[in-house]
Amino acid sequence: MSSFSLEKSFKLEAPTLGNTFLEDQALLEILDRYIFSLDKKNNTIRDDIMKDLTAFGDKVSSTIWKWSDLAERNEPKLIHYDAWHNRVDRIEMHSSWKELYDTSAREGLIALGYERDRFRQFARVYQFAKLYLYDPSCAVQTCPLSMGDGASKLLETKREQLMIECRQHLTSRDPEQFWTSNQWMTEKSGGSDVSGCETIATQVKDFDYLLNGFKWFGSSDSAMALLLAKIKDEKTGKVDDKVSLFLLKTKDETGQNWNGLLFHKFKNKLGTKAMPTSEIELKNAKATLISPRGQGVKFIATMINVTRIYNSICAVAKMRRAVNIAQDFASKRIVNKGQILAHNTLHLRWLSKMVAETTGSLHFVMDCVRILGKEECGIANQNERQILRLCIPIIKLYTGKKSLQVVSEGLEMLGGVGYTEDSGMPRLLRDAQVLSIWEGTTNILSLDVLRVLLHPESGQDTLKSWVDRAVSVANSPSSSNVSHISKGITKAVHDVVDYLKTNQKNQAVLTTFARDLAFTIAHIQVAVLLLEHCMSKNSNRNVSILKIFVEDHPLNLLPSKEKIELIKQINATDYLIGNESDGYKTPAEKRSKL
Repeated sequence: MSSFSLEKSFKLEAPTLGNTFLEDQALLEILDRYIFSLDKKNNTIRDDIMKDLTAFGDKVSSTIWKWSDLAERNEPKLIHYDAWHNRVDRIEMHSSWKELYDTSAREGLIALGYERDRFRQFARVYQFAKLYLYDPSCAVQTCPLSMGDGASKLLETKREQLMIECRQHLTSRDPEQFWTSNQWMTEKSGGSDVSGCETIATQVKDFDYLLNGFKWFGSSDSAMALLLAKIKDEKTGKVDDKVSLFLLKTKDETGQNWNGLLFHKFKNKLGTKAMPTSEIELKNAKATLISPRGQGVKFIATMINVTRIYNSICAVAKMRRAVNIAQDFASKRIVNKGQILAHNTLHLRWLSKMVAETTGSLHFVMDCVRILGKEECGIANQNERQILRLCIPIIKLYTGKKSLQVVSEGLEMLGGVGYTEDSGMPRLLRDAQVLSIWEGTTNILSLDVLRVLLHPESGQDTLKSWVDRAVSVANSPSSSNVSHISKGITKAVHDVVDYLKTNQKNQAVLTTFARDLAFTIAHIQVAVLLLEHCMSKNSNRNVSILKIFVEDHPLNLLPSKEKIELIKQINATDYLIGNESDGYKTPAEKRSKL
């Protein structure tokens, strides 16, 4: 009788990553449609992009991924005092983080978006394709990259020497010159409402100010930061009601000491462990006013649009990585007396749903990126600009939610091993969680969508631009096997128009169901883009993705007439919580019942 040997027993074969670019059919087809087919005379650009992304697809699966893993396993440290009890607030990062930082510079992950002299309106599509490959293997370094890119866009039209200098650093490909940027908006009150900002700016001369306040949640590993503060009048002592936008370098003139910054603690976060996030006190921090006084919120909108698109492409990138791992695992896992898991139709069906969700989300984000590139080159028309303004908050809220679902499903598909830290899936899931929070939570973004559509001057035109594009695609000649989808899109679009028209004066209804409206538009828009893609790239695979997506995503999530009437008749709060809570009316009563 032989003894049991652990070494000789059954072993699971670990999933592996191939070239993440060449194996991504959806990305290849998007690049062909958005760049190569529109620039057929310039084969040099096509060849250079393909060569670069092919090489990068190998790197993110090997060297870059190893650095990411090391950075995650060796979290940053905050050292408050030196041996002689001097306050130093030294941030110690593992060398692998520096390797990732240098890589992002050399690979032009910000610079590419601004190399328009060569890549013209295609620069952004090329850049975001590369960011999409990079994100799952970079320990979430795409976060400071996003803020650096947003800052670069904001400073693009500035002609002051400081602004020019900062932007040259942000878009540099030289690791020794390259900067990222921080974005310090959130204060102790938390949330997206910056009107409660307590940071005070006191003018020293011209545009130079000293800032004093506390930023509750801010990235800590960049050479500069953009932040909001309220200006205090030097003579009257009165503080502005509205915030202004400032730029500060995080180090003083010597480059050795902090510029009036105290880092009180690192946040103990659910995920994004390799990236330091701090509670930061400003004590006479030197800063420069870069927005007109009191117009800080208006100016940060430019930056936030960029960071929201980053958030969205990173969400889809995590979805794609979960799909890659689940697919490879299924091709190796033996179940049911020798059957390969990938041949199990139940398992294959749910893998297909993940692929459809990921592909649809990628099309949604890259369509916005395409329009952004045209806008920055001055060739986007008014309809495209309006669609972009409407869709940016929608892609962010939609992909933030869907990323969690797809990554969680991918983890489950690995069974118990997917639940272990060494598999890497728990880290991917934790990091995905923040994507529905950063740059606006789902509800905040849903209200933003509502503001766009109800804007007294541009709301109707924006809605018309979106409707016209969707209906135009739906009414285009298509194969008979998707004609029912075309009809469904047209009906759903008209349902949105009717809903907004009928309830335009009922704020309670529109606010209560703002998320339903945002997801309805998201489902319609993804269906439109997948249908449009089928017309350009007609294949069984693309048609199947479109059909699976529409089967899983109702094109109308709007409330029924009964629900709307209920909101009109009773207090919305009573409708939402009263039936479940025995009718408590005050926070104190709520606490006592809990």
